[in-house]
Amino acid sequence: MRIVFVRYISNSIRNPLNTALLGLKLLHDDMMDADEGDDRLETLHNIRESCNSATDLLDDLLAYDKMESGLSEPEMKVSNWVGLVS
Repeated sequence: MRIVFVRYISNSIRNPLNTALLGLKLLHDDMMDADEGDDRLETLHNIRESCNSATDLLDDLLAYDKMESGLSEPEMKVSNWVGLVS
């Protein structure tokens, strides 16, 4: 039951986020063509980054839920600890 709820909520949030991201990309392209001011482009970039962060969070939530449900195993990766600490 929980996995169905998590997937439903994720999908319900992801769809509007994807719509917003597509609209922001179109707006960005139009502003670039019209050579709009840097302040507006920076604000637009910040909004897009926030939407991308929310999408990444949803992906992490779904991955965690799959691991908790036993549907997938955690993925082991080699990391550069020196770059992480410094």
